[in-house]
Amino acid sequence: MKSLHSHDNYAQFNQYIFIMGISLIQYNLCRYKLI
Repeated sequence: MKSLHSHDNYAQFNQYIFIMGISLIQYNLCRYKLI
């Protein structure tokens, strides 16, 4: 089992956060347009 501090897991985590951030921004933009 890899440690949480391995580079691969960190990169994967960053990618996940990045995708979540983009999704939230797009969601907020859609809501803003609907108002």
